Amino acid sequence: MSDDDFTDEQQRKMAAKLLMGTKRQGPKVEVRRSGNKKPEPVELRFINHLDSFDGEWLWCEVQQKASSGWIKVETFEDKKAAERAAEKYQRLGDKVSWWKKEV
Repeated sequence: MSDDDFTDEQQRKMAAKLLMGTKRQGPKVEVRRSGNKKPEPVELRFINHLDSFDGEWLWCEVQQKASSGWIKVETFEDKKAAERAAEKYQRLGDKVSWWKKEV
Protein backbone atom coordinates (compact mmCIF):
# COMPACT_ATOMS: atom_id res chain seq x y z
CA MET A 1 0.00 0.00 0.00
CA SER A 2 1.51 3.35 -1.00
CA ASP A 3 0.77 6.96 -0.07
CA ASP A 4 -1.15 7.31 -3.32
CA ASP A 5 -3.80 4.94 -1.95
CA PHE A 6 -4.81 7.51 0.70
CA THR A 7 -6.65 10.77 0.20
CA ASP A 8 -4.99 14.05 1.18
CA GLU A 9 -7.25 14.30 4.22
CA GLN A 10 -6.32 10.78 5.37
CA GLN A 11 -2.63 11.58 4.92
CA ARG A 12 -3.00 14.78 6.98
CA LYS A 13 -4.78 12.89 9.76
CA MET A 14 -2.09 10.20 9.86
CA ALA A 15 0.66 12.84 9.94
CA ALA A 16 -1.12 14.66 12.78
CA LYS A 17 -1.33 11.41 14.77
CA LEU A 18 2.41 10.86 14.32
CA LEU A 19 3.16 14.38 15.53
CA MET A 20 0.91 14.17 18.59
CA GLY A 21 2.86 14.28 21.81
CA THR A 22 6.03 15.59 20.20
CA LYS A 23 5.59 19.14 21.47
CA ARG A 24 7.45 20.20 24.60
CA GLN A 25 5.23 19.65 27.59
CA GLY A 26 5.01 21.90 30.61
CA PRO A 27 5.40 20.77 34.21
CA LYS A 28 2.94 18.15 35.40
CA VAL A 29 0.19 19.34 37.74
CA GLU A 30 -1.49 16.83 40.05
CA VAL A 31 -5.19 16.46 39.25
CA ARG A 32 -7.50 15.15 41.93
CA ARG A 33 -9.56 12.14 40.97
CA SER A 34 -11.85 10.01 43.05
CA GLY A 35 -10.49 6.56 43.74
CA ASN A 36 -8.47 4.53 46.21
CA LYS A 37 -5.07 6.05 45.47
CA LYS A 38 -4.55 9.22 47.47
CA PRO A 39 -2.39 11.80 45.66
CA GLU A 40 0.47 13.52 47.42
CA PRO A 41 -0.50 16.75 49.19
CA VAL A 42 0.20 19.87 47.16
CA GLU A 43 0.93 23.47 48.13
CA LEU A 44 -1.56 26.03 46.87
CA ARG A 45 -1.76 29.78 47.19
CA PHE A 46 -4.98 31.69 46.79
CA ILE A 47 -4.19 35.23 45.61
CA ASN A 48 -6.96 37.75 46.19
CA HIS A 49 -6.68 40.51 43.59
CA LEU A 50 -7.80 43.83 45.04
CA ASP A 51 -8.52 47.12 43.30
CA SER A 52 -5.58 49.40 44.16
CA PHE A 53 -7.89 52.43 44.13
CA ASP A 54 -10.58 51.39 46.62
CA GLY A 55 -9.38 47.99 47.91
CA GLU A 56 -12.44 46.18 46.57
CA TRP A 57 -12.10 42.42 45.92
CA LEU A 58 -11.97 41.64 42.17
CA TRP A 59 -11.05 37.96 41.71
CA CYS A 60 -9.00 35.15 43.22
CA GLU A 61 -6.29 33.26 41.36
CA VAL A 62 -5.19 29.82 42.58
CA GLN A 63 -1.61 28.74 41.96
CA GLN A 64 0.06 25.39 42.67
CA LYS A 65 3.70 24.97 43.56
CA ALA A 66 5.63 22.90 41.02
CA SER A 67 9.28 22.05 40.53
CA SER A 68 9.67 24.97 38.10
CA GLY A 69 7.76 27.56 40.17
CA TRP A 70 4.10 28.46 40.62
CA ILE A 71 1.51 27.38 38.06
CA LYS A 72 -1.91 28.97 37.67
CA VAL A 73 -4.56 26.32 38.34
CA GLU A 74 -7.85 28.20 38.31
CA THR A 75 -9.51 31.60 38.78
CA PHE A 76 -12.58 32.41 40.87
CA GLU A 77 -14.84 35.36 40.13
CA ASP A 78 -16.84 34.67 43.31
CA LYS A 79 -15.17 35.20 46.70
CA LYS A 80 -17.32 32.61 48.49
CA ALA A 81 -16.54 29.98 45.83
CA ALA A 82 -12.81 30.60 46.36
CA GLU A 83 -13.20 30.18 50.13
CA ARG A 84 -15.14 26.92 49.66
CA ALA A 85 -12.48 25.60 47.28
CA ALA A 86 -9.73 26.45 49.80
CA GLU A 87 -11.61 24.58 52.53
CA LYS A 88 -12.01 21.57 50.21
CA TYR A 89 -8.29 21.49 49.42
CA GLN A 90 -7.45 21.73 53.13
CA ARG A 91 -9.79 18.83 53.94
CA LEU A 92 -7.94 16.79 51.31
CA GLY A 93 -4.67 17.49 53.14
CA ASP A 94 -3.22 20.20 50.90
CA LYS A 95 -1.36 23.22 52.26
CA VAL A 96 -3.28 26.43 51.50
CA SER A 97 -2.02 29.99 51.97
CA TRP A 98 -3.74 33.30 51.26
CA TRP A 99 -2.08 36.27 49.53
CA LYS A 100 -3.19 39.75 48.49
CA LYS A 101 -2.25 41.57 45.31
CA GLU A 102 -3.31 45.06 44.35
CA VAL A 103 -4.05 45.58 40.67
